[in-house]
Amino acid sequence: MLDCIHEATYVEKVKWKTWSGEQATGAGTYVSNDCGGAPCKKPQRWKVTVVLSDPVETPEGIVFSSATTY
Repeated sequence: MLDCIHEATYVEKVKWKTWSGEQATGAGTYVSNDCGGAPCKKPQRWKVTVVLSDPVETPEGIVFSSATTY
């Protein structure tokens, strides 16, 4: 699961198609449980492409610092 800054949205079930030291691309399901500031009765889901990029070095190793969905 790829968590977003807003706890009511996240990407799940990502299947990675490409992965390199510079970028990773995959397909998953974007889930939103935010219905205008209130929780939804049924979360909304749609398929998205996920791109991870901008690798940075951290004490734990190299991580991607940017995630984009479209």
